[in-house]
Amino acid sequence: MPTEAASVVPATAKGARFSLAANYDTELVPALAAYPVDEVYGKFPTDGISGGRPRYMATPLSEADLRHYIRLLDGHGIAFNYLLNGSCFGNREWTRPWQKKVTALLTRRAIWACVE
Repeated sequence: MPTEAASVVPATAKGARFSLAANYDTELVPALAAYPVDEVYGKFPTDGISGGRPRYMATPLSEADLRHYIRLLDGHGIAFNYLLNGSCFGNREWTRPWQKKVTALLTRRAIWACVE
């Protein structure tokens, strides 16, 4: 039988922080700011690079919608983590055309972060 001291979870110096999946609901973002949310993760469904969920299940949105959502999160102190986590790229990741495509995608996303 555990003693009382053994059943207590030790406190950490820093509280828990959360990483949440994006649903792109702009009305939810201000409410998230009240919680310890470090980041929201997601991707543009038609960027041509596979991600964590099938494209047909993704929330339909335009690049302007995604840009607005990312800026809204940023305004509430929440980071956006852009996903490039496909389980298989079919060895395309070793080809120069695919590498150029990914570089162009990341460059566009970086510009979004810098331009208001």
